[in-house]
Amino acid sequence: MTYEAQGVTFDGTNDYLLRGGDLTGNADGQIFTGSVWFRRNSTGSQQRIGGGQFGRWQIELLSATDEVKFECENGSGSVILQVNSSAVTDSGWHHILWSFDLSNASNRHIYLDDASDLSVTTYTNDTIDYTVSQHAIGAATNGNFKFNGDLADVWIDFDQYIDFSVESNRRDFIGPNGGTVDLGSDGSTPTGTAPIMFFSGTTSTWHTNDGDGGGFTENGALTDAATNPPMEPSLVSRLSLLGVG
Repeated sequence: MTYEAQGVTFDGTNDYLLRGGDLTGNADGQIFTGSVWFRRNSTGSQQRIGGGQFGRWQIELLSATDEVKFECENGSGSVILQVNSSAVTDSGWHHILWSFDLSNASNRHIYLDDASDLSVTTYTNDTIDYTVSQHAIGAATNGNFKFNGDLADVWIDFDQYIDFSVESNRRDFIGPNGGTVDLGSDGSTPTGTAPIMFFSGTTSTWHTNDGDGGGFTENGALTDAATNPPMEPSLVSRLSLLGVG
């Protein structure tokens, strides 16, 4: 059976999700892992897909280059992780996977649309200050840098490193033909453990966080995306394309 992820639209003006407290069970650490489907409605501006208070952790699209940047800070506010992918300037759906373990410089990966795409600026063996008082999806915690586009199946965790250079590990998040994969009702299917944040399902409840870190508040009003991320072809469809059956 194929799986279709529901895309939701963040309008770039009003919409973002806010956790007005720390995430349940959160802890500082050296690992940052995730999977996001995204589609842009505008380029050339700084837009944040997610982040913690004071920018302690953040995923954002850069204004000057349109690259996807991942940045984390320690408790003193010093940048200890800064890496990015190449530019994303079109309005199609894209999938990005990342996993970093700051204790080992070999353990760092970004895969954009299932292709390795990693540029490293800073990678320091230090501890990320995750335990802050607010976390947001679709903007910074103060509402700045709102994301203008669509998101689907946002899976983010702070304590599970995954080696995405291993293809079978990527297949837990994106199909071999570049389509969506069912991550489970709480996001636990890929690893057996729910991530701290997982936003998925119908638009009316998409903001509630199906992961184990606690609920978020919806600011503005998310709406159904005009399109959803690509579905992985079913076996019947693949056989049909091959002229079988």
